[in-house]
Amino acid sequence: MIYYRGEPDPEKKMTQAEELIHDLDTLVIGRVFCTILVVAFRNEYRTIYHHDPDGVNKLTAMIHDGGLPVGFVKAVEINGGWKFLSQPLPEFKGKEHRDVKKFLEEYGIMLNKKLLFGSQGT
Repeated sequence: MIYYRGEPDPEKKMTQAEELIHDLDTLVIGRVFCTILVVAFRNEYRTIYHHDPDGVNKLTAMIHDGGLPVGFVKAVEINGGWKFLSQPLPEFKGKEHRDVKKFLEEYGIMLNKKLLFGSQGT
């Protein structure tokens, strides 16, 4: 699915939010423990976890505030442990794709440390 990165009208932003939240919720299958949508801002990032009952509204507000959805991080159970997989949105190509993937992988490492060590892991 391709997600629009420009400045669409509010109705299209809502469509984008609904599509992304649908994808977020449907990616949790099998041995996937959780899926997180990462939204980048100029100096921070915010996240929405799967099956958030207010996910569409939260994402719509984030996009309205200048946030750019960049991709998903999935926690997958493997051999009794967890592996965090990153999935940039398909609109990112070339170097931009690699940069987003690296960011999402680093975010996954930070999440793994938090799970293992609590707040000391960050």
